Amino acid sequence: MPSSCSELYGWLYNGSRVTTYCIWIGGTSTSWNTNGNWIKSTGSGYPTASKPSSTYNVFIPSGSSNQPAIAAATVASALDLTINSGATLTNNATNASAGYLDIYGNFTNNGTHNHVGDAYVYMKGTTKILGGTGTFTTTEIDLFLGSSTTLSSNLTLLTLLLGNSAATTLNLSYYYITISGDFWQEGTINFNTGTMEVQGLVVNGVAAWWNCNTGLFYENLGFSGTWMTGYTFYDLKINCPGFTYSLQVQLMLQEI
Repeated sequence: MPSSCSELYGWLYNGSRVTTYCIWIGGTSTSWNTNGNWIKSTGSGYPTASKPSSTYNVFIPSGSSNQPAIAAATVASALDLTINSGATLTNNATNASAGYLDIYGNFTNNGTHNHVGDAYVYMKGTTKILGGTGTFTTTEIDLFLGSSTTLSSNLTLLTLLLGNSAATTLNLSYYYITISGDFWQEGTINFNTGTMEVQGLVVNGVAAWWNCNTGLFYENLGFSGTWMTGYTFYDLKINCPGFTYSLQVQLMLQEI
């Protein structure tokens, strides 16, 4: 993959590229929906100016003075989405305007995903990877029904919704995920040897789909909280200084 716009043309015109890619160049504006801001390669023939769809791997390199922005009412989609180091994707999609970003494959952010709107990023692929060395701190992600997502790095999100199905799975592997807002757990979470830190509330939890493995759950609250019943933890850490935290019955610890 090219690391900047200066490498783009040689990469696209290389005859060995047989996969479908759509790469941001920002030729006319910052608008995601404008065809002239993209170059699409189908693996044969010349690239065309066309915005991406759900069957194209989308790559946002650094170097363009026009960095991409998804407007409030824009429906944006990608197969794999990669944000390169030094690049920024601004996401203004809002629920009121019916805008959103759908990702049907992997989401790798080595730059910045600036989530301004209130619409979730929907991870809809069946099996996918979420991670990167970049900034996700304002990002709200919905792991869609029936999907399986595995972390590929430590991660900080604003909000995470784990879809309402046991088949919707989040695998922490050995990574540390921080959720600075709320975690809506309605699917299966496999802690593996990883750590989840939630600084808001755990909402609508389903205890049967909570697999602690040998991981750590850290409830790091700045307010009073109440944990739901029936959960089993391997390692559990709670921090709510100056407030009250209520542990209901049926709380089980495998290790203290």
